[in-house]
Amino acid sequence: MSRPLYLSKKSALLGLLLGLAGLSLAAYGLFLWAMNLLLTQPEADTLWHRLADQAYPRWRVELARLGHPFFAQKATQVGWRLGLSWLVLLLGMGLYRWHPAWPQQWRRYWAGHLSPQAAGCLRAWYWLVFGYCTYDWCWVLAKLESLRPFYSPTGILGLVQMPLPTTEWLWALCGLMYGAAIWAWVRPKAAIAASLAIVLFVLLQGWLYSFHKLDHTFALFTLLSYWILVGYWQPQWPVWGVRWMHLTVVWVYVSAGLEKILVGGWAWFQPETLQTYLRLHEQPLGLWLAQYPWLCSLMAVMAVGLELAFGLVLWRLRWRSWVVLGGILFHQSTYQLMGVGGLLSPWLLCYGCLWIPLPNQPAVIAPNGR
Repeated sequence: MSRPLYLSKKSALLGLLLGLAGLSLAAYGLFLWAMNLLLTQPEADTLWHRLADQAYPRWRVELARLGHPFFAQKATQVGWRLGLSWLVLLLGMGLYRWHPAWPQQWRRYWAGHLSPQAAGCLRAWYWLVFGYCTYDWCWVLAKLESLRPFYSPTGILGLVQMPLPTTEWLWALCGLMYGAAIWAWVRPKAAIAASLAIVLFVLLQGWLYSFHKLDHTFALFTLLSYWILVGYWQPQWPVWGVRWMHLTVVWVYVSAGLEKILVGGWAWFQPETLQTYLRLHEQPLGLWLAQYPWLCSLMAVMAVGLELAFGLVLWRLRWRSWVVLGGILFHQSTYQLMGVGGLLSPWLLCYGCLWIPLPNQPAVIAPNGR
């Protein structure tokens, strides 16, 4: 018999993996080439230089201050991250292929829809946090309007050279954002209103950051906002949208822990590293802690361990209480020791998505676990 023209599922999957691996290698090669061009010819004017100027306006200053080895190390870290990502993907596929319970568990993990009560809880949590994050933006932007000469659009705003609106327009846009947010809260299918509120949230955030250095205060909440839109544009709120919110929370923390290990290496766990940060911020409790090197090393180990432990939420969701407790202690420690963040950080409020009731909550890896 002649062989079928179509590929088997296994062959198709293998071909897809090889294709993605090839694209990743090609992208990494292009990245290395662009990095070499930027480092060896920093004063040139090419597309890569203009993109670098938009993504990282201070890169020339940092290059002169830190030198080529620093940026070469950064390029190496990208390669390590790609390699780790592929390792995790291959391990997951191997477990899926050979673990008898995985295929069914995997389908159950993503399937289903939220009940109307659970969807209402999700909307209430999101829009309350939305209001808390943005309640003072109108006044802050109105004050910054007087500093218009210092306005330097960043990111997408820089690419399109979007100007800063007048105070009247800023207030109008803020009012429109809050009106759309309230409408999206009370109307489960107000997809256009939800989309408008989130677009304005990102836009106003961009204007705020165009006056100073970017920070990550609202980074996690902004990422979760995109998954909120999934439910508004679906006939029913899908469970997989909430699962992706869980995955986003987990990956942000796990990647931060990996960053410390890959970039800092063993130096991150040396007491001098944390002592430097503590003395830089000059908080009373932080200065006291800086006197004890062994405590500084212990705190550094605990911080990385806690960030990596967020992956346990995907293993068994019932462990979320312990992981979230560790996250609260982590953020409160940075606030008390270094004055970074606040008592009620937006990052802490993002944990609320982990408690949205789901119809089925199987573990991803541990069969029949909850």
